[in-house]
Amino acid sequence: MIFPSLRIIQSLHIKPRKSLGQNYLIQEQVARKIVASCNLSSTDTVIEIGSGCGALTSLLAEIAGSVIAIELDKKLAGFLRDQLPAHAPITVVDADVLSLNFSSLLNNQVKLSWLATSPTLLQPLFL
Repeated sequence: MIFPSLRIIQSLHIKPRKSLGQNYLIQEQVARKIVASCNLSSTDTVIEIGSGCGALTSLLAEIAGSVIAIELDKKLAGFLRDQLPAHAPITVVDADVLSLNFSSLLNNQVKLSWLATSPTLLQPLFL
């Protein structure tokens, strides 16, 4: 199945910015493989950096206890909030991941999993 990522970014008039490492996942099979490779359980909290159109977000929420979806692009963050089921264990944060206070986001969560859709997104965190 093809995710509607291309249609979404076109309807929101968004052009992927290479400087932000923006890439949009369009194949559901690939998304499912990525999520399966995370070996998540219902006790995990996942921080998804660069949630984009949400191709991974809902799949992550089906397995993990909660998902914190961080998206810098305010249009995409708003889209995610509007499109995700209200009962889903997902918190959408529209912010620059480099400026976030993670301890306030996590509320003392013990087990944490990270998912970044681009290796360049994590590089500044560990320099």
